[in-house]
Amino acid sequence: GSATAFSLADCKARLLDGSPAVALMFTQPLARSQDWGKLLQAKEGDKLVSNRWVLSDNPRVLMLANATPDSEYHVQLSADVASSGGQKLATAQNCTVKAEAMPESFYFASKGVVLPAGQNGGLPVVTVNTPEVDMQFLRINADALPRFLEQVGGRREPRAESAEGEYEGDYYYDDNQRKLKGTISGYQLDALREMATSVYLGRFATDERKNRRNVSFLPVEKIKELQEPGVYVAVMNPPGRFGWDFQVTYFYVTDIGLHVRRHAAQTDVFTTSLKKGEALRSIEVSLIDDAGKVLAQAKTDAEGHAVFAGNTDKARALLARRGKEISVIALRDPALDLSEFDIGGHPSRNLKLFVYAGRDLYRPGENFTVSVLARDADGKPLQSAQQNSAPAAPLTLVLKKPDGSRASTQLVRPHEKNNGYFQASLTLPANAPTGRWLLEAKTDPGAKRADAQWAFSVEEFLPERMKVILTAPEVALQGKAPLAVNVQGDYLYGAPASGNRLLGSLTTERQRFPVAKNWPGFIFGDVADDNSRKRQDLSEEALDDAGKATVSIPVDLAERNSPMTVRASFSLLETGGRPVVRSIERTWWPVPEMVGVR
Repeated sequence: GSATAFSLADCKARLLDGSPAVALMFTQPLARSQDWGKLLQAKEGDKLVSNRWVLSDNPRVLMLANATPDSEYHVQLSADVASSGGQKLATAQNCTVKAEAMPESFYFASKGVVLPAGQNGGLPVVTVNTPEVDMQFLRINADALPRFLEQVGGRREPRAESAEGEYEGDYYYDDNQRKLKGTISGYQLDALREMATSVYLGRFATDERKNRRNVSFLPVEKIKELQEPGVYVAVMNPPGRFGWDFQVTYFYVTDIGLHVRRHAAQTDVFTTSLKKGEALRSIEVSLIDDAGKVLAQAKTDAEGHAVFAGNTDKARALLARRGKEISVIALRDPALDLSEFDIGGHPSRNLKLFVYAGRDLYRPGENFTVSVLARDADGKPLQSAQQNSAPAAPLTLVLKKPDGSRASTQLVRPHEKNNGYFQASLTLPANAPTGRWLLEAKTDPGAKRADAQWAFSVEEFLPERMKVILTAPEVALQGKAPLAVNVQGDYLYGAPASGNRLLGSLTTERQRFPVAKNWPGFIFGDVADDNSRKRQDLSEEALDDAGKATVSIPVDLAERNSPMTVRASFSLLETGGRPVVRSIERTWWPVPEMVGVR
């Protein structure tokens, strides 16, 4: 059928970089070289919104960034809005949308149990408008570890009915309650008293940027009370609130990765470093029963392998230990179902081809090198097993476009050392279509099925094409003295960005540690200024013929009694409206001398 006519498909609330935004969705990709400020007009209530339109990675979606949460926006579109194919809207359009609300919220970001030691920065927490959280950490007692692991991960059996005809215990609790993940009731947490001990209670600062989803990492590895090996339960709630429910997860920090394979005659255990991927030797592995007693012990060899002979049905968990590190697998958990994964690998054949290149993303017109290794069924170079045979036959490489049509075919002969190595140089057409390309390698050019395939992408890159340099006097601001910022904009090929539009904004907020380098830990100012963060848009400017502009920014902070961060952010727009953003900061002081407290 015919292509869908170019039109506005929908108008919805979305998030852009974690902050509320308004998204306009079109039926066709938009042309990038358009002045969105002239073609679209947005109002927040009766207030006209500045030009903050950004074309997303999906060229069918145009977004208004930094929308005010829970506010209604009215958007008017000119009929001159054009698609990348040159079509325009049939008529002027308009839509109304309410930006996404950003109520206070907090939860654990990870659903995993293992925190790889030294790799992730801590326990990840997501917060929205929640600058601090209170955390309590419980350590599961060693003798209760099998029972705990069975509760949170094992198979569930129905409990016997009581005399009143009701199920006993926690059989009716939902999956979150049983697994201690997500929102958990205080009643369910209270049931942990017999299995766990509270070891640490503290308050943690999170990313305090407002009206956006922020991810913070709590440094659990650095807390002395949490360095003893074991499984910990983390309970989180906001300061000063006492509800019925809490955010809960459990975890342990380790570099020991465990893989267990249970057979009828033996159980194989493999230990691997999560950081380096190497086999770990001399790791003590133990099988423990319901009461936490050790049923059997072994140590891994140089290949990270240990074996438990005989039947291990009585074991409820496997514990690996190295110094202060542990790793645990609950043996009553459902085994990993390998049928969900594509583990078929290469079909069994005497000749196998392995195709690779330097990367899997290229631009139209680019030249690159592809390598192919030919190996026998044992993984050895093909000719090493055939020293006296004739040189290996050449390979046929077929390059296919995203639509499946053939772009090129070439015959490749083996390397002169005859070690089963082939190398070919490929050049993409200058007008190569973007998308997923395929390179097929065949030993028999007439075969319908390729011996090996290698997929790669062809995309148009859009790097920054301008550079922006901001300079301002390196002095502290005082009183009502303005901040004078010199802007220099140039295209990367050397020409000045003369006449390009310059948008700016000014943000001021309290700076608690203004001289942290010379006086670390000293706090200056008045706590009443903590909520004084303010943002305002600056008047639009245009660069002169030399690509220069001087912007004098008024700084009116006379009512503040604290040092304040004054941040000026500028967006230099390309012809199509794509911005290059840079910022500059200075510190404003209410008086020349202040008293700091630590």
